[in-house]
Amino acid sequence: MSRRILVIDDDAAVCATVEHILKGAGEHVVSALSVSQAFALADSQAFDLLISDLMMPEEDGIVVIRKFKDRFPRMPVVAMSGGARLGTVDTLASARAAGADELLRKPFNTESLIAAVGAALAK
Repeated sequence: MSRRILVIDDDAAVCATVEHILKGAGEHVVSALSVSQAFALADSQAFDLLISDLMMPEEDGIVVIRKFKDRFPRMPVVAMSGGARLGTVDTLASARAAGADELLRKPFNTESLIAAVGAALAK
């Protein structure tokens, strides 16, 4: 059964990679290159999962996760970041505290992405 997955990342190449991997695994994937685009998509159609980058120019990914969890409390979230530790702040740990169900470090491989999606959807 295909699930609907929303991906937010300001890097089009990351979105394309996530889409390619997950579509190959039978999922329906929609990407947004901005937070405002992602909220517009989520308001107009139902999604089973959010995958969100944490480092975006428009808005902090931690704030984005909190907002999505407030608006869509039953939607699981996978937080992904290539800058997992900035200074003394562990962004992936902060994402978990904000409500992320699973964490994914960039660069990721096919297996780790599919595992993170499966674990988040199983919760």
